[in-house]
Amino acid sequence: ITQFLSAEARRRFEGLRTRHLLIGETFTGPKEWSSIGWYIGPDGLDGQFDFPWMWAMRETIAWHTTPMWSLVEIWRAGETVWSNAASLMGRFVGNHDVTRFVSEAAGSNLSDPWLLPPPQMDDPQALDRLWIATALTFTLPGIPILYYGDESGLVGANDPDNRRPYWPLGSDAPLNLSEPRAAHFERVAQLGRLRVCLNAFNEIVPQVIFLANDDERISFMRGKSGQEIIVIVQRGEAIATDLAIPLSQFNPNESWIDALNDERVEIEQEREVGDDSVRVVLH
Repeated sequence: ITQFLSAEARRRFEGLRTRHLLIGETFTGPKEWSSIGWYIGPDGLDGQFDFPWMWAMRETIAWHTTPMWSLVEIWRAGETVWSNAASLMGRFVGNHDVTRFVSEAAGSNLSDPWLLPPPQMDDPQALDRLWIATALTFTLPGIPILYYGDESGLVGANDPDNRRPYWPLGSDAPLNLSEPRAAHFERVAQLGRLRVCLNAFNEIVPQVIFLANDDERISFMRGKSGQEIIVIVQRGEAIATDLAIPLSQFNPNESWIDALNDERVEIEQEREVGDDSVRVVLH
């Protein structure tokens, strides 16, 4: 069926050299890469929703049950499965099949979506964890997929509560959000603008180089020479140990700027990068 759909899409819509993207959604559990990769390729889908990556972010960021460096292993395992398929995978923190990420991060009671739907909350820690996961979906290679409401911290248990009404002209409007939710909304909006504007996030053949990673942090580099961006993601509070980011190929006197807040950042070998949860650093 997938091959038929792919062939029909090419025949009907790409005759005038207008390329169409055919992306699929095959619901899987953690680490089930082969179930997704089966449908990807030149005669199949261009990409899939990356469910194994979504589950890994929940384990690592929402629940804090696995170290941050494990995300790098999950990423590499998935890329190994579909590396020869020229695929463009969909990165996301949640969708209509699962509970809301922010509710998982808050430890809400999600046992009964019908009788005990979680109340809307403004937990700064849960919103920060949602922000970290969202930042990874926007800065790593792939298509960032934002499920409605995740940009403003909408809560929800399983179906049907994860499809609860969203009021963009009412209580969920940016001007009517609580201060923590409004701050999250603006951070996601800023990240979206950076995704569009920075060349490193729009390469024809996207690549990522993981740099230094430990239990609480990961860092990676995107972009070709002269357009490099370094992304640093840290969960939790400030850490006393330094994160050794290898930057031997750069001028040690070069200036680096955090694109999220326009602050100058001193990034040197064996130097800590601070306690901000997400940094998108360029030079």
